[in-house]
Amino acid sequence: MKIKISKIDEAAFTVREKLDPEHINELKDSMQEDGQWDAILVRPKGDKYELIAGHNRVQAAKEIGWTEIEANVKDINDTDAMFLSLKTNLLRQDMSQIEQGKVLKSIMETTRLTGNSIAQKIGKSHTWVNNRVQLALDLHENVLKALADGNISNPIALIISSLEKVAQPLLLKILISKNITNEDDARKERDRFLNNTIYTVGYEGKEIQQFIDLLKNTGIEHL
Repeated sequence: MKIKISKIDEAAFTVREKLDPEHINELKDSMQEDGQWDAILVRPKGDKYELIAGHNRVQAAKEIGWTEIEANVKDINDTDAMFLSLKTNLLRQDMSQIEQGKVLKSIMETTRLTGNSIAQKIGKSHTWVNNRVQLALDLHENVLKALADGNISNPIALIISSLEKVAQPLLLKILISKNITNEDDARKERDRFLNNTIYTVGYEGKEIQQFIDLLKNTGIEHL
């Protein structure tokens, strides 16, 4: 059915921080030439409709001057609407892991579902969900900026996120200054960063190999 665009609440289930202008322009060209291929998804709310999926299509329709748009109307609850919005965006267009994490975090807070339950509902692994929620929850703003700027990868950001937020910028600075991009190396650097224990050992009267073996057996990596 067709509904008036003026009656659509676009903010109800927004899962993206911003729309993709390039994708919207492609949609505008397609919709002007061939019409609307796919209906948007909304749910009724009083005399209006809350937009669940199709934010780019609605924006494209507004920019080309449409006043109505084809929509599927589903009367569903908040939880199902959030899951549908997330799943639709995952299928149609890549979201950043941070965007995904923020939506998953919102679902967890609203529904009190576990990461495992959410993973089953969206057809992803428990690890997939937890990693993205961790990105959304635990990163200092400096680390978020470094991730967004491409100075560190998502796996490195996850390793940094295991620290308290106040400590994250310093580890970030160390990893970047040492040009550490390998995950195993980053974990070792994090472990060294967290290890504030100082060991002392006597060396007088020991052969060099005895001394080296003693250090290795004690787990000392730096001298």
